[in-house]
Amino acid sequence: TADLQMAVDIIMNGKVQRPGVCNATESLLVHKNIAEKLLPMAAEQLLNAGVELRGCAETRGYVAQCSKATNEDYATEFHSLILSVKVVESMDEAILHIRQYGTKHSLNVSVSMGVVLWHFRLHL
Repeated sequence: TADLQMAVDIIMNGKVQRPGVCNATESLLVHKNIAEKLLPMAAEQLLNAGVELRGCAETRGYVAQCSKATNEDYATEFHSLILSVKVVESMDEAILHIRQYGTKHSLNVSVSMGVVLWHFRLHL
């Protein structure tokens, strides 16, 4: 399993440290198997730092203070304290989402197994 606190630290650094730069975190994809634990942990810190969260229905089920994300939100570089969030069923769904909405210039993949990272390298 992923180290959830390390994941929260990476999310916080990527979104809050310098939200106006082009490689800041703008969208967060979370696998369904860790969403129940990770999203409330991350949301608490993000919300305390002033980040507005916009998420899918499943995300909003875990985080009451999250508003509904639109397709435009997933494609937007906000350059501010706004983060779109989506819970995904699989790595393949994450890859499809990144292909559809990603900016093609910056990507951070945090994983606990090198095989997953290799799969991303082959398919993105």
